[in-house]
Amino acid sequence: MFATIAFTIFVFFKELSVLRRKIIHIAISLVIAVALLWLIYYKVSERLGMFDFRIVVSLLFNSSMKVFIAILFLFLMPLNWALEAWKWKLASSTVERIGFSKAYIAVLAGITAGFFLPNRVGEFAGKALIFPLRLFWKGTVVAMFTSLAQLFVTIGLGFVALWHFAPIASAYFQIGAQRLFLVLALVGFSALLLVYFNIQSIAIIFRKLPRLHRVMSTLTAISFSLKTKILVVSIFRYFVFTIQNILLLIMVEVELPVIDMFFLISLMFFILAAIPTIFITELPTRGSVMVFLFLMYFDVGGIVVPFAVEMKLLLAASIVWLVNIIVPSVPGIFFLTRMSVFRKEDS
Repeated sequence: MFATIAFTIFVFFKELSVLRRKIIHIAISLVIAVALLWLIYYKVSERLGMFDFRIVVSLLFNSSMKVFIAILFLFLMPLNWALEAWKWKLASSTVERIGFSKAYIAVLAGITAGFFLPNRVGEFAGKALIFPLRLFWKGTVVAMFTSLAQLFVTIGLGFVALWHFAPIASAYFQIGAQRLFLVLALVGFSALLLVYFNIQSIAIIFRKLPRLHRVMSTLTAISFSLKTKILVVSIFRYFVFTIQNILLLIMVEVELPVIDMFFLISLMFFILAAIPTIFITELPTRGSVMVFLFLMYFDVGGIVVPFAVEMKLLLAASIVWLVNIIVPSVPGIFFLTRMSVFRKEDS
């Protein structure tokens, strides 16, 4: 009888402990969700408050062609993140196989988690939370690798952009920069490919730290063919979000040759990759770099600066940021709080 009572009390307190953990989990999730929603609202209202809404609508939708471009631009947003999810699905197979829908959820959670750390590095942890806790750190390493693949594409095409504008720069500054930039692009590309396809060698650095070495050794499971697939998907994704920027520039009536717009945007991404930013400064930095590059292009090319081009560029940068980062981060809040670190080990 006493044993039964004792067992009943034990079960009661055990269940109470589980309930308490769940309540704490829910409370923390709600706090995170509310804080993120407030941060998003504050940042969006602050940045878009500089624009007159009626003028913006009139500028963006004053023709049926612009409406079509807007629809295409919006369609490219889920495609952009679908490519990232596909890349994550491919890479995560070295840790634990997940389906495409689960990979997409992890990517959305990663976007939201990116708000917490500079240069959106929180995305690594956000994606890795899709795995059981015992695989979290291995998942984080693989997530870092997929981001590294995207970074290498950004840097590589940044070198190409430098080479593309070399003739203009040579004429303006009266220096023979074209050959220099060609050599720089070729050497840069070769170095990036060498590092990328031998990334598993980084584990050797940590061989005297067994636990860290074991986690970093996850990179050895990524085969050459898998690295190639991830790199190809990264290139496709790069073109998708670059085209999004071009479409917005067309909508706000920044009139330049499309090829020059492409490489100016490539230079913008190239520069942004080297600038530390946090969520609060991400949009101002992006807008400032875009304005700087385009004004330099007009100056070097001897082109008269179009009327209100600075505001048009800032508007384009703001809309791309709003659609590509803020919109998917809202459902990402829900998924991130569900994939909490308070999960059970075997979940």
